[in-house]
Amino acid sequence: MKRLRIGLYSPYLSHHLGGGERYILTVASCAQNDHDVTIFFDENTKDLEIHKKRHEHIFDLDLSKTRYEHGPFGRRGNWFYRYFLTRKFDVFYYLTDGSFFFSGAQFNIAHIQIPLSNPFTTFSQKLKFLPWKVRVANSQFTKNAVERTWRIPVQYVHYGRCDSNVFHPGKKEDIILSVGRFFVGGHNKKHDILIESFKKLNVRGWRLILIGHVDPGRENRGYVERLRTMAKGYPIEIETDTSFQELVDTYGRANIYWHAAGFGEDEVKHPERVEHMGLTTVEAMASGCVPVVICKGGQKELINDNDDGFLWDSIDDLLEKTQLLMRDAARMKMMQEKARKKSLQFSAEGFCAQFQKILEDIVL
Repeated sequence: MKRLRIGLYSPYLSHHLGGGERYILTVASCAQNDHDVTIFFDENTKDLEIHKKRHEHIFDLDLSKTRYEHGPFGRRGNWFYRYFLTRKFDVFYYLTDGSFFFSGAQFNIAHIQIPLSNPFTTFSQKLKFLPWKVRVANSQFTKNAVERTWRIPVQYVHYGRCDSNVFHPGKKEDIILSVGRFFVGGHNKKHDILIESFKKLNVRGWRLILIGHVDPGRENRGYVERLRTMAKGYPIEIETDTSFQELVDTYGRANIYWHAAGFGEDEVKHPERVEHMGLTTVEAMASGCVPVVICKGGQKELINDNDDGFLWDSIDDLLEKTQLLMRDAARMKMMQEKARKKSLQFSAEGFCAQFQKILEDIVL
């Protein structure tokens, strides 16, 4: 394949650091050795070099050959300049927030992380969507939900990457871990449900650790403070400023991984409110944790119930399956080994190979 000019843009990248941001940056790291890669930011984003260093540090990625540049994107971006800027690229890859813009690139790829409601309600919106002929979802769940609600075909499912050389078992401790950003609304990670559930376990020696970055905004900071109040007096730790290496270390020490995003939500009526893929679950599996995760959204695609993890439907179910592991060390060890083996399906090599296949399909 010839060397391509590839542009990437995510409206979240300057202020969110979650699975979508990890995904788009991993695409850049895969492509930068064979292609000319540029990641664009809204024009009002400051200190791009600081952002780049932060992204490399938090996600443990090499982005040395990827350019970070400002562009006429975001709500205030000029459509005329944006169109002629994108015309310079062979491929433009857009992680959409549900909105679209008219791109002039030869090939346009829309990556859909969240199955939002149908965004094509006006003539203008339908016109902007026309260039985005290639659509990629982050899970089969997202693909099915988008095809049902948007009524468009999604050609590819491209799961996130988990490097088993980075995430690996360490010396295990009696820790239940959950990893996810702290924010309110949307597909909130239901940290409050996890805290209340852990209180009901009433087991000695075990700790619950919640790790995640706090999204900007007073409301999100207030949410974290409420969680700290709920956890007071219990062996519950809430960590909001964890380095990548500290995160990897905690994964390695944990025995059990919890996930509750989507609890109490109808995944058919509101698919956007559940976990769409769940890369942190894969990272936990690679680290030798047994996942005990809610039976909704993309989580169902990641594990085989009662084999390499557990799926749960109710709080009682969550507690029962967690206690089963706590009482049976042999079962815990067996399921940890199976979880580790299953995680290899999401390797860095496989991620890059799948992205390369998408490029070859559309360009060649």
